[in-house]
Amino acid sequence: MRYAAAFFALALAAAPAAQAQTNPQAEAQALEMLKRGIAFRTVAGEGNQTFDYASYLKEQLVAGGFAADDVRIEKLDDTAFMVVRYRGTGTAAKKPIYISGHMDVVEAKPADWTRDPFTPVIENGYIWGRGASDMKYDMSTMIATLIQLKREGFTGLYKGLVPNLLRVLPQAAVTFLVYETVMRILATQVAKQDA
Repeated sequence: MRYAAAFFALALAAAPAAQAQTNPQAEAQALEMLKRGIAFRTVAGEGNQTFDYASYLKEQLVAGGFAADDVRIEKLDDTAFMVVRYRGTGTAAKKPIYISGHMDVVEAKPADWTRDPFTPVIENGYIWGRGASDMKYDMSTMIATLIQLKREGFTGLYKGLVPNLLRVLPQAAVTFLVYETVMRILATQVAKQDA
């Protein structure tokens, strides 16, 4: 019986994603951002291109409808961080969303790779390169999703963020839901500590 309940729960969770239609424009944009992102050598130390990568992502966001002053990039030692503000309706009752990721990657020694780790290659339906799965894939889908939401005129969480995300890129919805859950847990813990 417990296996049937677990299967039913998994089937319910997978049903919306299975029915979701991806947006070809957002999908192509995410793939292009991923390929371009892999080419940035965002490794700690001399030659770190994280600031350049963040600047590229900012260009994409601004071209996608974000105000330049809503995308802030700060240098931090040899790396950088980026904060994107997605303006809502201004209603105080609506809670902010926090989506997190990182732009740096672990060093890749070319001798350990069968191909150049910073030259993206698509082969047999897979994209190869440093950061393809951690974390430039996630950054690309998050940025492409934010741009698509901006195109659709999305202005607030209660308009239905998850259906919009599922329509854009199903995997981004999963990423968002994981981050949202983690942030809710962290916020609850902080509130308990402050009490």
